[in-house]
Amino acid sequence: MTKRLAAVAVMIVAMLGVAGCAGSPATVADVGGQRITTGELSEATAVVERALQAEPGAVSTRAVAATLIGGQIADDVAAATNTTITPDDRAKFIATANAPILSQLAADPAARDFLDDLIDPALVQQKLGAPAYLELSQQVPLTINPAYGSWSYQTGGLDGVSTGSLSVPAPAAA
Repeated sequence: MTKRLAAVAVMIVAMLGVAGCAGSPATVADVGGQRITTGELSEATAVVERALQAEPGAVSTRAVAATLIGGQIADDVAAATNTTITPDDRAKFIATANAPILSQLAADPAARDFLDDLIDPALVQQKLGAPAYLELSQQVPLTINPAYGSWSYQTGGLDGVSTGSLSVPAPAAA
């Protein structure tokens, strides 16, 4: 009986040790050593909803999370390759993208950081080339809270949520 209790105690201690290594529920992701918290995600989602004049809850939190993660990956790749993205690069991208959502976000100064996270992956990829960007992005250390899914380097999103899928759903027809 004592051996069984000892074995159970060892298993419990081991399980607690493993659980202690798991990411905090308050962490959405750790990207290259930069932590994205649920608080930052909630704040970014609210900023996007205000910029798009959307109802609370209308913007996909997972799409916002994917954008924050993708933006940090792009920042890390740009830093590693000495690639600079300028405000002029961003303005040209927005002007030529033919995407009203980008103009709406650009019109709100509070959404500037989010907008940068949204478009910087495309700009860094444009400067480095798609194959180089893909290879370098896979070298950025990335841990995602399982509650948010897993990262797809091919799509730049979470489980099929592309970083470009921020559109507000249309109201249901009456």
